[in-house]
Amino acid sequence: RITKTREKELQLVIKHSYDGIVFLDLSYHIIRISETALDLLNLPGREEGYTGESFISMINEYIREELENQLDSTVQEGSIQLNNYRWDRRILEIITIPVLPETNQTSGIIVSFRDITEKTETEERLFRSRKLESVGRLASGVAHDFNNIIQAVSGYTSLLKDCDDQDEKRTYLLNIDSTVNRARSLVKQLLDFYRGETNNREILSIKNVIHDTMSMLGQLVGRGIDIRIEEGRDDIRILAAKSRIEQILINLVVNARDAMDRQGRITVKTGEIIKEGRLYAVLEVRDTGSGIPHEDLEKIFDPFFSTKGPGEGTGLGLSTVFSIVEDYQGIIEVDSIIHSGTTFRILLPEAEA
Repeated sequence: RITKTREKELQLVIKHSYDGIVFLDLSYHIIRISETALDLLNLPGREEGYTGESFISMINEYIREELENQLDSTVQEGSIQLNNYRWDRRILEIITIPVLPETNQTSGIIVSFRDITEKTETEERLFRSRKLESVGRLASGVAHDFNNIIQAVSGYTSLLKDCDDQDEKRTYLLNIDSTVNRARSLVKQLLDFYRGETNNREILSIKNVIHDTMSMLGQLVGRGIDIRIEEGRDDIRILAAKSRIEQILINLVVNARDAMDRQGRITVKTGEIIKEGRLYAVLEVRDTGSGIPHEDLEKIFDPFFSTKGPGEGTGLGLSTVFSIVEDYQGIIEVDSIIHSGTTFRILLPEAEA
């Protein structure tokens, strides 16, 4: 039994609540309804009130059935239910709460309404803004990768000009065709991201990606730099898009090339490691270049950060690598010694069986 004091307190809570509140019996007839609820349901206030009337019959026909199902679930399961409903250019969050006295049997329902239209629209605008920002960043990264591809095609074209052997010509043309396909894959990646189609991942081997990319990598680094592969014993499979792993590899190799004065060695190594009980495939790129100053290590993954001169680099290569690894829940480790070289170690989780 509710005392008069409690009754007044309850009326004050209902009257001043930001949410619309309705008390229902088990037949979904109204026991009490707040003015805010009337406003949210587009019902006029009236002197005789709405006590005893069917709550369901007052609900907009477009959401009536769905809301009745929510009320049924609250009664049958004795649990709080929450759903969002759109109608009349508004979005309402409706919570249904069972009234459970000492018998632990539902004796009624409290329905709470909240207009979340403005909140939802703000979140949607923020989401669109962030997506456009991400598309811009990805587009910049793709432009950076295109520059690498153009360099490779240019290298093959120069070789073709001075080549008389038909078999060699065929090899160069096949490499150009492969490189153009890689460019096509980059464009598709950008379009897929914008459309929200990002589920083109497959189970693949990092070793296979390296072998498929080696010819292009050789053209990118030039003749003065020796590029070697050191394969680990095991071949850990990962879940990833092949084009994304190629992006990681190409950007790291180009970054290593730029750290050397047209001579030295780049080593691409694969392996595996267990961290915190999880198995990771390892892709390591090691160079014998100039190394990274300690004060720059914390900034190397920032977009547009570059130690190169004007017009010599976009500063997006390592930023692109970071974004991909983060997307795949991987880990990046960097070791660098001035005048001795730098090692980038990419850890990508093993694909679940």
